[in-house]
Amino acid sequence: MRTLLILVDALRHDWVTPASMPFTAGLASRGVTRTIRDTFGFAGIRAAIFHGLEPRDSGMVFLYQLARAPGESPFRWLRRLPGGVTRLLGPRALRRVQRLWNAWRRRVDPLAIPVWDFSAIPLDLLGRFRFGEPYSPLDPRYLPGRPSVFDALDRRSIVYLGYPGCDQRTDALLDRLRAEVSRQTRLAYLHFAELDWEQHRSGPESERVETVRRRIDDAIAETCAACESAWSEPFRVIVFGDHGAVAVERTVDIEGLLGLDSRDPASRRGIVYFVDSTMARFWFEDSEREREIRDALAGLDAGRVVEADELPSFGCAYDRSIFGDLFYCLDQGRMFFPNFFHRESPPTGMHGYLPGAEDDDGALVMAVHGGGAALDDREAPVLPDRLLEMTDLYHLLAERELESVT
Repeated sequence: MRTLLILVDALRHDWVTPASMPFTAGLASRGVTRTIRDTFGFAGIRAAIFHGLEPRDSGMVFLYQLARAPGESPFRWLRRLPGGVTRLLGPRALRRVQRLWNAWRRRVDPLAIPVWDFSAIPLDLLGRFRFGEPYSPLDPRYLPGRPSVFDALDRRSIVYLGYPGCDQRTDALLDRLRAEVSRQTRLAYLHFAELDWEQHRSGPESERVETVRRRIDDAIAETCAACESAWSEPFRVIVFGDHGAVAVERTVDIEGLLGLDSRDPASRRGIVYFVDSTMARFWFEDSEREREIRDALAGLDAGRVVEADELPSFGCAYDRSIFGDLFYCLDQGRMFFPNFFHRESPPTGMHGYLPGAEDDDGALVMAVHGGGAALDDREAPVLPDRLLEMTDLYHLLAERELESVT
C-alpha cells in the first residue's frame, strides 16, 4: 500500500482535536491515534524514522557535536582568524555569511544540510564543532551500510519534501507536492515546520499557534486530496509530531552563572562548551576548571547533571566527543538564555527535555484514506496500545510488525 507520511513539527500529543484540526481528527476517528516520544537530543529523528536507529546506534544526537579531529569541523577556518576580528563581527554580518555559505553549498551539493544560524555561537568555539547530522537521509553518505525504508523503493517513486533541501512553509510544500506526486509515487513525505516556528515565537497556548494548527490541518486535507487524485486507490496516511511544545516559565543564564563571556575567550580558559536551549555540554582541559564548574552547577536549582550510566535508558550511549565531561539538562519549562541559538530574545515555547516531560511528546494519527473503496477490518491500521517511539515509525514504513511491549 502507498504511504503518505506527514511530519507536523511540534504537533503536541493533545493538539489533534475536532475544534482545531477537524480533518486530522476525522482521520483519527477512522483509524488510530497514539502518543509518540521524541528522540533524545535534537538530531536523531530522521535516523529513527528512516533507518530505525536510536541515537546510540546512529550517533546523531545534537545539532552540533565536538569535532574529533580538526579537519572534521566545517568552521575550522574561524580558528585561524585573529580574536579581534571575530569579536568585531556582529550578528547581522554573521547571518549574511551564513546565507551566502548556504547558497554556495546548495549549488555545489543540492543535498547538503543547511548551515544553522551560528551568529550566537562564540566563533572561536564554533571552530571546534561539526554538524551532528551532516547529510540528507536521501544521501548515500547519510548512514552508509545501514538499511533504510528507501532501500526497497525506486528513488523515482519517493517524493521527499522536508528538511533539508525543501522550503518547509505550508503553501510552498503544497505547491511542490502537487507538482511532484504521481501514479509512480509509492512514498510521499512532507515536513510542515510553521507550527514549530510559531510555538517558539508566541508560546504553545497562543492564538497564533491555534491559527497555524488550523491552516496546517487544511493543508493536510489538501495533501490527501492531491494524493487521492494521483493514486486513485486507498493509501495509508500517517500524521505525526516529532516532539511537543512546552511553555517557557523560567530562563537560566548559565554563562553568567559560570562567569563565561561569549565575547571574551580568556573567560573560557581550560573549557570547551556548547549551550543548547535545554541542555549544556562541557569538555574540560584541566581538572581545576572542572571542579569550579561542577561546584557552581551543584547550586543551580533548574535541572540536573545526567550521568553516563543513565544515557542508555534514553536510547543513547556515552561518547565524550558528543556529551563532554559534564552534561546538564534543564527541567521542563526551563530554558537556557542566552544560548548558542538565541541571544537577542528568548523563545516562549521550547522542546528537547528528558523523557517524561509530558508536553514534550508528540501526536501520531494513522488511517487508511482515499480511493472510495470500502476497506475491511483486515486492512485497518493497527498500532500497539502503548507510548510509541520514533523507531516504531521505521517498522510501520517498512511494513514490519510492531512488538506489543517496549
